Amino acid sequence: MAAYERVLVEIAGGIGTVTLNRPEKLNALDRALCDELREALALLTNSDAVRVIAVTGAGRAFCAGADLGVLDADGSALVAAGKHVALALRAAPQPVLAVVNGPAAGGARLRLSDRVGPGLDRPGVP
Repeated sequence: MAAYERVLVEIAGGIGTVTLNRPEKLNALDRALCDELREALALLTNSDAVRVIAVTGAGRAFCAGADLGVLDADGSALVAAGKHVALALRAAPQPVLAVVNGPAAGGARLRLSDRVGPGLDRPGVP
């Protein structure tokens, strides 16, 4: 399995778990974390061993949203990277669940992208 610095990936019992791994920053999103998260999601969505994907955070927070320390230098790239993560979450063929283990102030893009099952987040689907 691929090695990442800012996310941890585990597959066990049909569950692919992605853990945001910047606990010292309350798992705040920077461009590197978004890029690794998108790569990890691609790995899990393409695995026959994964029936459901869980996204959670290391430490005491789920996600503090954008890392405010990088907004001046990398703001527009961070917004674009966050959009790509949200699109990857929504496009996953498996159900994707946010396992919110603490504060999610600003982590709305990740939290609101979670869903109960494929197709259930699309208008017109009962």
